[in-house]
Amino acid sequence: MDAVDKKILSSLASDSKLSYSQIGEKVNLSAPAVHARVKKMEEAGVIQNYSIRVNPLKVAKGLCAFISVGIGPVTCLSIAEKLKVFPEVEECHSIAGEDCLLIKVRTETTPELDEVIFRIRKVPGVTRTLTTIVLSSLFERPFV
Repeated sequence: MDAVDKKILSSLASDSKLSYSQIGEKVNLSAPAVHARVKKMEEAGVIQNYSIRVNPLKVAKGLCAFISVGIGPVTCLSIAEKLKVFPEVEECHSIAGEDCLLIKVRTETTPELDEVIFRIRKVPGVTRTLTTIVLSSLFERPFV
């Protein structure tokens, strides 16, 4: 990947609806040249998929929390597979430290969050949870 590829990725991360000609204007390439570079990055696995960013407040998921999850004699992967079915769980990360997993959860209300935490604690192998509620998100950015 060169500097032009990185600029193309940055443009797509900011707005995946940009046309190849619009991106080409930003990076001084023709639309077909941008298309060829994007195809190469897709084939190499650099670009995994295209997605949208949804405003959580507009879809009744304005409450965000991070939950550290301690586990017993099971693997992080086995717990992650069980948490994958929870629609409220947005992310799951294996971490170093006192706990083994860090998950990001979105709900509409605190009672709904309480219910999700209760369900997480019932997952076999989960020994404890520690929840931090997000008051406001100062910034979030796509990875590039």
